[in-house]
Amino acid sequence: MTKSLTGKVALVTGAGRGIGRAIADHLASQGCSIAIHGMRENGPSEYGEGRTLSETAHQISNRHDIRTMRVLADLTDPLQARALVATVEQELGPLDILVHNAGGDISAAGGKPDPNDCVHIVADDVSVGPQRS
Repeated sequence: MTKSLTGKVALVTGAGRGIGRAIADHLASQGCSIAIHGMRENGPSEYGEGRTLSETAHQISNRHDIRTMRVLADLTDPLQARALVATVEQELGPLDILVHNAGGDISAAGGKPDPNDCVHIVADDVSVGPQRS
């Protein structure tokens, strides 16, 4: 079977769990090297979806026999965002694909769906979003 993304490099933000992890896993299944981003090393364990970001990267690498790396950064800080891209490109090569999935959990107004995916989002979370004081 030909893997259509062999030789490509992707950065998937928010990839430690949920939708981001599923996207990273799918890109890896197509032969793509993947940078697995999160804000905290233990982020996946905080939501019961794994232990660490490093473990997530390792599992995806082993499952699909591709290169992965874990990268930590707060993407609301422009300096950290630039450093993240530079680190990924130094380790894996120039980015071909960016999936900007980071942004928090689906549950601002409507509560966390079960399963926690993009299919069962309540209208309040899509149309309004979180309110800031």
